[in-house]
Amino acid sequence: MLLLRVMATLSPKFATGKPGSVEDTGTATPQPLLNNDADALAAQPVVAAPLSVWAATTTLTQNILGAGVLALPYAIKSAGLVGGLVLLGFIYVLTLFSMGMLVLLANHLNEFSYQALSRKTLGGHWPAAIEVWVICYTFGCCTSYPILLGDILYQFAKALGAGPWSSQLLWMTAAVVLVCWPLSCANTLGRLKMVSACGLAGICFTVVAVLKRYIDGTYGEPGSQHLEALDLQSFGSCFPILVTALGAHYNVPALFREVSPNCDRSESRITSDAGQRGWKNMCSVLMYAVTISTLIYGVVGVTVYATFGSGTHPDFTENFLPSDVWLVIVRGMLALAICAAFPLTMISTRTSLFDSVVQLWRARNGGNGDGSSRELGRLVMTTTTRIIVSTVATGLCFLMAACAGDIGIVLAYNGSVFGTPVCYIAPAVMYLGLPRHEQRMPVRISSILCAIAGVAFGVLGVIEVTIIHFGKK
Repeated sequence: MLLLRVMATLSPKFATGKPGSVEDTGTATPQPLLNNDADALAAQPVVAAPLSVWAATTTLTQNILGAGVLALPYAIKSAGLVGGLVLLGFIYVLTLFSMGMLVLLANHLNEFSYQALSRKTLGGHWPAAIEVWVICYTFGCCTSYPILLGDILYQFAKALGAGPWSSQLLWMTAAVVLVCWPLSCANTLGRLKMVSACGLAGICFTVVAVLKRYIDGTYGEPGSQHLEALDLQSFGSCFPILVTALGAHYNVPALFREVSPNCDRSESRITSDAGQRGWKNMCSVLMYAVTISTLIYGVVGVTVYATFGSGTHPDFTENFLPSDVWLVIVRGMLALAICAAFPLTMISTRTSLFDSVVQLWRARNGGNGDGSSRELGRLVMTTTTRIIVSTVATGLCFLMAACAGDIGIVLAYNGSVFGTPVCYIAPAVMYLGLPRHEQRMPVRISSILCAIAGVAFGVLGVIEVTIIHFGKK
């Protein structure tokens, strides 16, 4: 595979250099809320057995897809058939590269969060800025999921004959309290592998449903719609959707640790057989997950656009008849997929919030803020802390979703302002922050181009969202 070949050429460069200066880690389980025992240095839970390639691929694929499949047909319609697919292909390549950079950095520096990676490569105020980007981006995503769940489950219940007692707020509350919140308390991403498999099965059913409705001609004979190859007039409308369609970068370093958990010492991760096996397995996970997600996006986007043409809605389920049995099932399957996506994103939000609080605590208690204070050690998120942080963060997302109702413009800005830095700018800039002798020129040039593309996408997205929502008023 192309990604494996590229990454294999990069790893030896690091193996010959000095690994990142990290402290030895152990597996002791702390009892207090915040354990600062220097003998229990562990930033994340250590997994006893590696997460399999299949389980990691399923988890990352579900994390990438989330609810994005709902808006992809509209993005294809906005850009035109050829324009949308070309841009999706470019985002595919950019995503593989930027996610690969995160794995490369994590493997070299033995750190598994954006904040820790940026602290060791950039320093200064960069770690705080990048952590804010991650928190805002993931928090925005987690706020959108309850809104979507409320809408989808309300329509689903209505189709099944629910009475006047049914409401969007009721179903939103039920989904968050009964499903999303308990799953968000999981200690690792791997714990959600079966939930992710169920969510991915729901999305696969959606693919089958849209293909069936196109082939059977329920909404018009196949090929009857006029499809634009390139629509320059509305091309910009696809940017806020397509640019972050594959954006699940925030969980890549943590997922890598679960794929290769038993090499947490800087001396062994790069050189040992287990470390190299984990490295190759994670590269395979990236290739499989990003490729499968892109194919699903492409099939659903093109099929729905070919079915409804210029009438394709931002939420493609609105194009189908309410009485369509397949649509009713699709809504149920998509609700399942969104319930699976919420905790995957919330785990990243929870970790980022905890890390930020830890850094503030260090600054006020004699630490230097860069995680290197031997006296303070490395604070651990215990089970009690994990549940408390998950509960508070989930509650805040639910309250914002319940109060906002429709936050389309906020989410569009969230993707452009915070999503593009998290996905494309931060990974590239962190690689450029490595010592020059540890960089390879082709990768350095590619990182510069990746960062420039991220900035361009973010600016264009903000401009387009502003024009759409304010320019016509």
